Amino acid sequence: FLALILICIPVPVCAEDCIFDETVYKEFIKNYAKENQDARIGAHGETLLVSRNNEEILISGGGCTHLGASIELRTKQEYHGKGFLQKTLELSTEFGGWLINIKALKTAIEKGQYHITDGIYIVDVDAMTVFNASLVKPGVINIDFYIN
Repeated sequence: FLALILICIPVPVCAEDCIFDETVYKEFIKNYAKENQDARIGAHGETLLVSRNNEEILISGGGCTHLGASIELRTKQEYHGKGFLQKTLELSTEFGGWLINIKALKTAIEKGQYHITDGIYIVDVDAMTVFNASLVKPGVINIDFYIN
């Protein structure tokens, strides 16, 4: 009976139980901010804010069972169709290369290996990567990707 009670007691998840290590992401934002005067790290050290050329870009990343990142672009310029995909690729190359295979992403976009559901472009990068991008409204692009 005591063994059954011990089995049913919840065990807290510790940092050691995480599959992924966020160190690579934190090093990326630290180095990016150091090398780019238009960038700064957010108050809690988990986001990167970039202000340049009438663009505001917010990058956040991390995770334990899924390591991923989110990029949000706010700009006065509107993107549609191929321009949207090109801007998505540019942002992903600049802010996502620490995690995803940019060459595979570029190839997938060029070959049209994506589908659009409810305005969200879901790109088939590879078996381990989930990648999607959406135009929230004119001038706002959201990009999300993570590794399973």
